[in-house]
Order: sequence, then structure tokens, then C-alpha cells
Amino acid sequence: MTCDEFEMDPHTSWRKKNEVEWDIKAADGGMSVEFSVYDEYVQETVKDNFEYFEETVEQELTERVENEWDLGNVSDEEKLVFLRILGVILHGQ
Repeated sequence: MTCDEFEMDPHTSWRKKNEVEWDIKAADGGMSVEFSVYDEYVQETVKDNFEYFEETVEQELTERVENEWDLGNVSDEEKLVFLRILGVILHGQ
């Protein structure tokens, strides 16, 4: 299914206190679907399909280490080591 609109919003579950639940909404044309899913299932799906999220994870972590480096919280060496390890973990390089 493709859709024109898609949202995933986490919140604390009212059914199970201290558990995160995701409200998922998708709409396409005149059709709209809404449902909730416990975080454990979202996390399991990400883990089982990590290869599809790999590029986004790499971009986000690279941007975060660059931001910390810009702020002076990470040294040149620490940044390079982190990026090298990240590459090995994600790509075996």
C-alpha cells in the first residue's frame, strides 16, 4: 500500500502503563486507516528489517557526531574512530 499521508506518533499507553504505544495513521485519496501498535512490535520490525533503515541510521548518527564535533564535544580523533567503527558495523568496511 502506498499513501499520500503517513504518521507514526509514540505515546505512553493508557492500556499498559509505562509502555510506549504508536498511533499510526495512513491516508490515500478517500481512504484512511488508523491503528495503534505497541513499541515492542515496532522495535522488532526495525530489528528484523534493519537493512532497510541502515542508510537513514548512518546519516542520522553521522550528523549527530558532526554536530557534537562542531560544538567541540568530540575530538577529531574520536569523530574519525566513531565514523570508522560505524562503517565497519553497517557495511563491514
